[in-house]
Amino acid sequence: IALTRFHSFVFIIVTLHWLNLDIMSFFTTGFLYSVLLFVVWCTLSITFFAQPIFAQGKLSKKAQEAQALWSRAMLNYQFAMQNKFAITSANFRASFEDFSSVIEIAPTFAEAYFMRSLVGFSLRKIDDAFIDAKEVVRLKPSFANLHPPFLVTTVADSLAFEGILAFAAKNFVKADSLFSLPETQVNMRSMEMMYLYKAIAQYNIGKQQKGCEDCRKAVEWGIPNADKFTEYLCNADSVVLAKDFPVSMQFFPRDKNDSAQIILRGLVRRSDADSVVLEQYRNGKPIHRESILLKFVEPKKKSPLSSLGVLGTYIGQQNAEKQTTPKHTTNKKNLPSTKSLQAEFSMPMPIKAECAEYSFKLSLKLGNGGYSMIATRDSLIAGDVFLFAGQSNMVLGDVPQSTKQEFIRTYNTQQDRLWQTMSATNVMPFSMGHIGALGGRIAQRIVEEQGIPVCAIHAAESGTSIEEHFPTYGSDRRLIFDRAYRLARNAGLAAKLRGIVWYQGESNTGLGYTQRFSQLYAAWKQAYPAFERIHVIQIRQNQCNEFDQNDIRDEQRRFPEVLPKISVIASNGVEGYDGCHFSQSGFLQLGDLVYASVAHDYYASTDTIDVISPTINRAYFEDSAKTRLVLDFVPSLSSIIPSTTDSVKVLDKYFFLKDAFALSGRHAINGGVFLDSRAEILGVEINSTNRVVLTLRSGVIAETVSYLPDKTYTGTSVFYNGPWLTTKRGAGVLAFYRFKIQQ
Repeated sequence: IALTRFHSFVFIIVTLHWLNLDIMSFFTTGFLYSVLLFVVWCTLSITFFAQPIFAQGKLSKKAQEAQALWSRAMLNYQFAMQNKFAITSANFRASFEDFSSVIEIAPTFAEAYFMRSLVGFSLRKIDDAFIDAKEVVRLKPSFANLHPPFLVTTVADSLAFEGILAFAAKNFVKADSLFSLPETQVNMRSMEMMYLYKAIAQYNIGKQQKGCEDCRKAVEWGIPNADKFTEYLCNADSVVLAKDFPVSMQFFPRDKNDSAQIILRGLVRRSDADSVVLEQYRNGKPIHRESILLKFVEPKKKSPLSSLGVLGTYIGQQNAEKQTTPKHTTNKKNLPSTKSLQAEFSMPMPIKAECAEYSFKLSLKLGNGGYSMIATRDSLIAGDVFLFAGQSNMVLGDVPQSTKQEFIRTYNTQQDRLWQTMSATNVMPFSMGHIGALGGRIAQRIVEEQGIPVCAIHAAESGTSIEEHFPTYGSDRRLIFDRAYRLARNAGLAAKLRGIVWYQGESNTGLGYTQRFSQLYAAWKQAYPAFERIHVIQIRQNQCNEFDQNDIRDEQRRFPEVLPKISVIASNGVEGYDGCHFSQSGFLQLGDLVYASVAHDYYASTDTIDVISPTINRAYFEDSAKTRLVLDFVPSLSSIIPSTTDSVKVLDKYFFLKDAFALSGRHAINGGVFLDSRAEILGVEINSTNRVVLTLRSGVIAETVSYLPDKTYTGTSVFYNGPWLTTKRGAGVLAFYRFKIQQ
């Protein structure tokens, strides 16, 4: 619009100037020539400069709507990119919807497909991005190499998107080159579908072996249809292993018999083989050997490319000059004869849940007496699977070193090797692959004291609200719940995941937390049907935000009243707290408290006294004057004591244990109401039992009692950090808010 106005302005100025120059030659011989030039100038100016203004008024209503949608979509996209928002940004989603609306109005507008492809890529909707890129190339082939500049958050994103465009244009050499760059490889771990694109690109330029390897990696990552592509790309192999064939370092969830049953399955196409031989080892020593005879049959005639969708058209197109129809084609010279015989095999291999590593060798015994190696796998273990979920306090800190750290495993997509030890994740302190000190300590104690290996699935991310942990079951694989569940499912762990540890709440406020947690609980129950218990850590006073969180703490305390299979552990009293997060030693101390509860709930530990956080059970008056308020806690065998320091000096003022409590009620004489008052409490009596007695001022009719302030010491801005009530074993008493006193 600005340029159009400028052009119009220039047109008017030049015209006036021209008239001023030629007015004196009105009766001269140059008059007709001047008029002719003037007419030409007017025509060109209207055509190229003024026309947009007139044309704008003539746009159809639909065209004007498309223009407005396009502008809004571009603004949203550019704003999100410039601020490097996460894929959960509403700006990304809004721009995607607007570009979709533009396409509905103008279905041949290639630029709209291009921008929607780019937004879809940013949202990690890789399949959708590729389909749009393919449409861009169809409508405007030059876009594959010459497209408008766009904003991206990282160089790796830019390269990966260029790779998708090249792939859509069937420029497989360029696509393979871009997908193979180190920076793109790092990014592809969060866009697993890219491995399948890379595999097909490699196959189409004759790199069949590399394509086969990447396709198998795509199977490992659980990419839909990757197993069918693997069957096609790798079908020249003499032995094809099943997609669930174990890999080295793999962890297997144990059954009730304390063992895991591994099934070795595959397909043999070597007709000179007569049997498959399995040799099994425990800690490097042979423990079992067996063989099974092979029975060869004619293969079933079935197209390996059935139901593969749009990607199927890109297989076997080497040296193809044109593709007139979208039918799947094959490169017959690279495929084995379909008339060859094949034999399936399936061999069970049990391993015991213990701190021992198992390995095996699988070979073909040939008819001439020789052997041909099929596969070797090592470092296989079995044990219990746990999900560690929440926000930053479930992420930060380092997994502690252990003499048995090889038996503390995790499965995540943050490194090239999916199966790894938990300590290996310490190099990624802020990623979803990082287990952190809290989860690491719990796993370490289980392995070292129970002798059972542990595998962690991580579903924690810093600064997240509980709503961000809800499932979507959508195509966006980076959402927390979906991503963790997909990992657990692909690893074969979801159906037998045993326990969940949850530490979250700092990013929420107000009533209704129980309802939201119940939603998450139901989703966990559906995804992990075998889980036995959820251990919830009650948040403590923090300065991470300005939220009022008394209600959340009290709702967390009451979870067991409304949901089954819940244990709540207080984080109160743990040392090394900075008002938001813990030090490494603080995380380890908190991990020890959680482990004590885990050992009781899962491993039948008899060491149960004073290891469970006491919770308020009843509050009542001991005397008729209502000056002695008894707080009764459960478990009944708890020995409650004050923390090591009975007072804390803050800004030249001392705060005592009595200041941790507050009363709401009214005065007997004048009926004046007081709310969350600490002034009415004179002292606290503790007798190392499950009872605590508060001494109140006379004339007070207390109606509710609270333990621990919302955030700070009264009259200060310093976050509360004690004194506390704990058990003799250091388990903090759960905070409670406005608990009703029996009258």
